[in-house]
Amino acid sequence: MRYFQLHLFCSRKVMILEVGSALTSSQRNRLIGRLLVAIASVFTYLPVVAGILTPMLWLLPAWYTAWFFIGFIFPYYSEWGGIWIPDIDPLVAVIIYTVQGIVFFLGLALLIRSFVEMTRRISNGVQFITSGPYRWVRHPQHLGIIMFLLPLALFNISYSAQWSGVRPGDILSWSLVSFILIVVADFEEIGLTNKFGVEYIDYCKRTPFLLPRVSIFNFMDKYRILSKGKPLRYIVWFVLYWVTISMILYSFTIVELAWTL
Repeated sequence: MRYFQLHLFCSRKVMILEVGSALTSSQRNRLIGRLLVAIASVFTYLPVVAGILTPMLWLLPAWYTAWFFIGFIFPYYSEWGGIWIPDIDPLVAVIIYTVQGIVFFLGLALLIRSFVEMTRRISNGVQFITSGPYRWVRHPQHLGIIMFLLPLALFNISYSAQWSGVRPGDILSWSLVSFILIVVADFEEIGLTNKFGVEYIDYCKRTPFLLPRVSIFNFMDKYRILSKGKPLRYIVWFVLYWVTISMILYSFTIVELAWTL
């Protein structure tokens, strides 16, 4: 056995030496050059990545802190922890989970693609980004987050196969994260408009806010009292959001909920 291990080790050393000797001097230099460029690129992009992620770091602590107040704002608190387990055909369940999986991976791909596009452009000195996913919507990263979180709020099998269903609290969590991201994106546009002026205003006119081919977020801009940054704008948004999510939560009071231990 010891002879076999020694022979195998020596064979591997010989193979490595043969591969190394098979490379010409120019090939080795090219390989080393590419490795050095890859390492340098990592350190080059790190400040850019940090600059993109840092403004998002407040979201997590704010999210956990906000739950203390949510119970006083939204109704039907006692129903949030229950799970609605509908009696559906197995084939329909497979279709639902397949669609949710597609939405999850599309959202994740959109988030990564948008992040890579922003990182690449900023590292090249471009501050106003309209290429890649930013051609379709103005906030593709936020849309990606909303999309890949949505399946986790619907038919969730993470509890167990027996407890596969919809939890009202998950829907509330997803809707609140989505609402916060939309408000944050709207405030970001105030700074972008001040920074880039007419160029960004024209970009907003030809590019939807969050959903491709949908401009439902632009109708308020026609009224000065409801324009970006005005308190009444966000009060109206929150009232509409509160009414919508309250109706959804109410629907869970008229169905039978299961409870996990």
